[in-house]
Amino acid sequence: MRIQHSSCSLEDFAIETLSRLYVPMIRKELWTDEPETFERRQTIYALLYHTLKTVTLLFNPITPYLSEALYQKVYRQLESDLPESVNFAPWPTPNKNMRNKSLEEDFDSLLKVVSISFAARGQGKLKRRWPLAKTIVVAPEKTLQALKSLEPLLLEQTNIKAVEYAVSVPDYVGGENWVSSQQEEVTVFLCGQRDDKLLGEGIMRDLARRVQALRKELGFVPTETLESVHIAELDAEA
Repeated sequence: MRIQHSSCSLEDFAIETLSRLYVPMIRKELWTDEPETFERRQTIYALLYHTLKTVTLLFNPITPYLSEALYQKVYRQLESDLPESVNFAPWPTPNKNMRNKSLEEDFDSLLKVVSISFAARGQGKLKRRWPLAKTIVVAPEKTLQALKSLEPLLLEQTNIKAVEYAVSVPDYVGGENWVSSQQEEVTVFLCGQRDDKLLGEGIMRDLARRVQALRKELGFVPTETLESVHIAELDAEA
């Protein structure tokens, strides 16, 4: 049972935390060649490399053939002094000095609110790619303080322009322009009303997604610049 629990925790980290949360947070920073952000990009690359290598070693008892293939084709190609097999590599050990429990708690609050926001979008049939003007987060003061410290990430992850914090529901909230979702002591309200500027930005995000999907299908890398793109047969919704 302990092995099963460990494998489930590891799978949850690799899929939910690393792939679906962290990578989307830093994706835009990796798709740029700006010299001003070079050091930050290198730090992100180093962190990803260390994390993925550690995950490969931890998965080895469960997926030995896949772990060995990754070890040989990726890590040994970049680090020639590594042991000849993943089975000879030292087992990863935790570094407690790298933990920041306060920051982890703040991010737990952030991710919880992001999840509730997505649930509210689902109820209101508001696409995640389409930006919204405002959200109101009603929660205990400790949660609100955590969100304020991470506000740029909160706005980016929820695709919302502005956020208001409150410990109780404001009187003016309600009506057909508002949707909400609640989990435990946290409630998120979204204003679904959009002006022409927000609608235009939503259309551009939809088009960008389709262009990126086509780029990937044709084998272009994210940083490769193309001369032009032709878009035809736009329907009323797109």
